[in-house]
Amino acid sequence: FADLVMFIAQVSHCYPEECKAFRGELMDLLEKHATTLDAMLRRSLVQALILVRNRGLLTAQQLLPLLFKLFRCQDKLLRKQIFNHIVADLQRSNAKHRDDKLNRKIQNFLYSIVGEDNELSAKKSLCVLTQMYHRRIWSDANTVNVVANAVFHKSPRITVAALKFFMGHDDVDSDVESDEETNMELVSREDVYKAFHKGTKSTKKKKQAKLKRAQLAMKKLQKHHMDKGKSYSFTAIQLLHDPQGFGERLFSKLNKTNERWETKLLMMSVISRVIGVHQLLILSYYSFLQKYLQPHQ
Repeated sequence: FADLVMFIAQVSHCYPEECKAFRGELMDLLEKHATTLDAMLRRSLVQALILVRNRGLLTAQQLLPLLFKLFRCQDKLLRKQIFNHIVADLQRSNAKHRDDKLNRKIQNFLYSIVGEDNELSAKKSLCVLTQMYHRRIWSDANTVNVVANAVFHKSPRITVAALKFFMGHDDVDSDVESDEETNMELVSREDVYKAFHKGTKSTKKKKQAKLKRAQLAMKKLQKHHMDKGKSYSFTAIQLLHDPQGFGERLFSKLNKTNERWETKLLMMSVISRVIGVHQLLILSYYSFLQKYLQPHQ
């Protein structure tokens, strides 16, 4: 069945009239039975829909609501497949020129999803927004302020993801890996040992040269990520509509929270950055910090 569906998806653009009902039936099947379908079959059906979308037979507005419902499935590979498609599709739509009309519609849809109670859908929507910001496709104040609102979501995971955005991290979702990091060769202990202790003199030299190149490339990538993170985080903080209100509200959340120490530290870091960038005055924040400056801390 999966092979037949993929075949029809491949040739659907050649027979638009005959395949007119195909995409609707496929979407209806996933809408009604996504949670009960076999995982591999479900991913194949989603891939077929992505193919139909890439052929221009479906619009992003038609497909996105279904894809965000599918984020709720307990299938990490499916979520990664959908996320990668959404990011690539939006990037492709804005490759030659900015499609402001499409962007507004998609942004409004994503803004509504971020505020939903369902954690998986809300977090994935937040991840799409932050990815679009980091790729400088949606680097506007509206995007930043939707992420700022996500800081106050009732889900701790979404709060942490939004706080990480303001700290300049682009790893707000563990499912997402950058292409650079994926393609980067990691230097293992075995590589170091072989470079200095195995092979002839000439092969050792080659291995050592390769090792040095890999180390330099890793250092360069780390520096690039650090510099990029700093510039993005401060730019994002500058775009906050109401920095005083945001800082006070986040400080209030910090005072009441029972979250882990790491989460509290993230909150303090973001508050400190907002105060520094906008030169704010939140008097009670300084007395709050005093207890963490004692020797026993």
